[in-house]
Amino acid sequence: PALIFASAHRVEYQTFVREFPQILTFATIGVALSVMMVGFFSYGVFGELFDYGWDIPTCCCLGAIVSATDPVAVVALLHELGAPHRLSILIEGESLFNDGTALVVFFVFFDQMKMNPDDRGFSGGQIVMFIQLALGGLALGYVAGLALEYALTRTTNAVEEITITLAAAYGVFLLGEGLLHVSGVLAVVAMGIMYSYSGKTRIEHLDSMEHFWNFLDFVANTTLFAISGAIIAVVVLEGEISMTDFGLTFIFYIALMLIRTSVIFMLFPLIQRCGYRKKQFVCCGRGRDNDEDNKDRIVLRTKRVEGKRT
Repeated sequence: PALIFASAHRVEYQTFVREFPQILTFATIGVALSVMMVGFFSYGVFGELFDYGWDIPTCCCLGAIVSATDPVAVVALLHELGAPHRLSILIEGESLFNDGTALVVFFVFFDQMKMNPDDRGFSGGQIVMFIQLALGGLALGYVAGLALEYALTRTTNAVEEITITLAAAYGVFLLGEGLLHVSGVLAVVAMGIMYSYSGKTRIEHLDSMEHFWNFLDFVANTTLFAISGAIIAVVVLEGEISMTDFGLTFIFYIALMLIRTSVIFMLFPLIQRCGYRKKQFVCCGRGRDNDEDNKDRIVLRTKRVEGKRT
């Protein structure tokens, strides 16, 4: 919840809305294509070519895990290179939503893994579960966003503002996952986007809030990677990974990069036709050019009157 809300906290709502069609395309169609392509590749390698005993649901669970991208290093590099800000918003916004969609897809295939092999297959119950997780999470996040906005209007100092946002991020996640059985990730995403839209206007100590969530984002990322590294180190030291596994990991990594690149190229014609475009219009005798940073450049026309240029 800390990582998700911190990312949503940094999103500029106006830019996010302009890029939302492209974000939604990558987070839905893009994730689905990636899961299927990675799943079938994994099944061919780990299920058929090598004797790992993996079936289709297991391979698709792996595809759902690796289809969710982590934009932290990429966004930081874009800022250093001076890339357009809307590109950072597109990458971070897509990462926010594909975390939720990939997790929903993971639970669907994970539910199949627990079934008897003869009973596997998509059923009405799994479709209902998918809709419940996705739409239920978004609905919960919307309601929580309204509640968070109201609560922030009642605060009087920075400590109360920070405490309310922290409690909201973890409370909504636990409420969705533990009690309502909807996607807590999507709930936090929806609440964070609503906070970015109107919640920030209710905060009097915005600098303190920014510093706190940037610090918590750093702590959460550091903790996450430290724990992941410790788990991998234990597995390696216990000798559960062979040289064949290392070789297949390298091959899988190369295949994953190729699959992600091919998904982007497959979706490129679609994302070209949606999202924000540069527009130019003429109003009151002036040519106005709206650029990608939403800044207006007024171009004054000139004409000659009796040999003089005015």
